[in-house]
Amino acid sequence: MALASGSKLGPYEILAPLGAGGMGEVYKARDPRLGREVAIKVLPVDRLSDDKTRRRFLQEARAASSLNHPNIVTIHEVAAKGGAPRRLTMGPGDEVVPSFSRDGRFVYFSTDRTGSRDFWRIPATGGTEERITTGAATYRALESIDGRALYYARDDRLYEHSLATGVVRQLTKNCVHGGIFDVAADGIYYAECDEDMKPRLHHLDPKTGRDRVLGVADGLGFSLAVSPDGRTILFTKIVGFGNDLMMIDNFR
Repeated sequence: MALASGSKLGPYEILAPLGAGGMGEVYKARDPRLGREVAIKVLPVDRLSDDKTRRRFLQEARAASSLNHPNIVTIHEVAAKGGAPRRLTMGPGDEVVPSFSRDGRFVYFSTDRTGSRDFWRIPATGGTEERITTGAATYRALESIDGRALYYARDDRLYEHSLATGVVRQLTKNCVHGGIFDVAADGIYYAECDEDMKPRLHHLDPKTGRDRVLGVADGLGFSLAVSPDGRTILFTKIVGFGNDLMMIDNFR
């Protein structure tokens, strides 16, 4: 990691390097909160994404903290600083199109580990994975604003899956262009399929079932996003062999 003298790692001010080895780099640092000098051991940057190394590092810290001897260092803190990738899911299969729950506690993802494409979820901190839907994960899934339902596209139609009861209901009869949609405070926005690549943008209220056309998105690609207040739409437009990002402000 090569921390420079004078730089900061969390609340600690790095003073000087003390040494390095296969299991980490050690630095002399100062804790300004308590006005004391400490030694900080940091995993090498090329080992940060290795789960086995991370577990071994934590086990070493726990073992040292359980001992009390003048020749053994006292462990004051074990922490992680963001920026390095870590493996979240452990099962076999192809896992794609992740999304967060509204409260940030869970991550939804699509996987084919059971032989069909299903939506699963896992705590954002890691842990036990749970299958939510069966044979439905054609595209991505998004939670409702209140966190009570999961919306997803299957066979080019939109569906709602109640997270409390598991009841599934079809929301649209129209073909959903590329399975793309987004969820805002006032409902769901999606694009209807069109053979001439001029899909019509729709607004759907899942509570009342009201589905209305907002306009035509000429050359719509396969990305769509709506601002939380439902007043601005972002979408990709196919231009030649590429895509341009388009925005419609205050379209309602």
